[in-house]
Parts: sequence; C-alpha cells; structure tokens
Amino acid sequence: EAIVSRFEEDADSFSFPPRAKIAWLELSEATLADTLDVTEDDARDWYDTNRATFVTPESRDASHILFAVDDPEDAEAVAQARENALAARVRLDGGESFGDLAGELSDDPGSAASGGSLGTISTGLMVPEFESALGELSAVGDVSEPVTTEFGVHLIRLDALVAEDGPSFE
Repeated sequence: EAIVSRFEEDADSFSFPPRAKIAWLELSEATLADTLDVTEDDARDWYDTNRATFVTPESRDASHILFAVDDPEDAEAVAQARENALAARVRLDGGESFGDLAGELSDDPGSAASGGSLGTISTGLMVPEFESALGELSAVGDVSEPVTTEFGVHLIRLDALVAEDGPSFE
C-alpha cells in the first residue's frame, strides 16, 4: 500500500519524456551526380564489361544430319561422307522432310530419333566449324551446305532464331 500511495502522490517523477537517438543518411541522385565524373567512354566500357548481366544473347535452335567419319584424316572416308551429304541435300531440295531424312540417314544416335534436333545451341557448345556454319544461316528452315568437322560431315538446319534481348548502350 505504501508503494502504491507513494507512486500515486509523485507519479510525475517516475515518467520520463520520450527520447530517441536518430542518425540518417540522405541519398540524392542530384547530389551523387555532382560528385561523379563519368565520361561516355567510361560508361560504354562499363556497359561492355557488364553486358552479360542484363542482355540475353542470341540463341539458335538447330537440327543436323551427321554422316560420321571414324578418322577425320581419312580423305576417302570424308569424301564419301560428303557425297552422302550432297545426295541428302538433293533429296531435301526435292521436298523430303529434314526430320525424316535425319531419322533415316543420320549417324548421330542422340538426335536421329528426334528428327536431328539438337535443341538450343549456345556459343561455345559445338565445334567451331559447326557453329560458324550455323551462324551463317539467316532464316528459320535454311539448311547449310555440307560442313566437315572432326566428327564427320553435317547438314545443319536452323530451327529457331531468338534475337538478342536487353537494353542497348544508347
């Protein structure tokens, strides 16, 4: 009772005014811009260096018909594979389906059953000769001339072309 009585008689002495300690940092584009000296060359260098973080590169879906060669140094075997590829190209030009020919003729067991489809080809995934020939195809459905690689001779078809996507430097 004495405690309650004492508290009630002198309640003001037991309360304290609200206090707070505040620290803040104010960021402003205008203030920051005034402290930075960025030239257009600096900005372009940064863009070029970091481009992969915000630009999706072009991708290409492809199919192929492979005429395998066991020894790429065997000129006769390469010549025979090339003849077979040219004969297949004539059949394609005559209207036969690429997928059907791949199933019938391709020596690639991984893609022959799916009409020669290799799916999306990212840069650096295939041997340079293959990538170069695929890169030269400009329209979906285009088929390359016979392309010789260490695996044999290929006919390559461009199945899909997805353009690069993302903001340009400008």
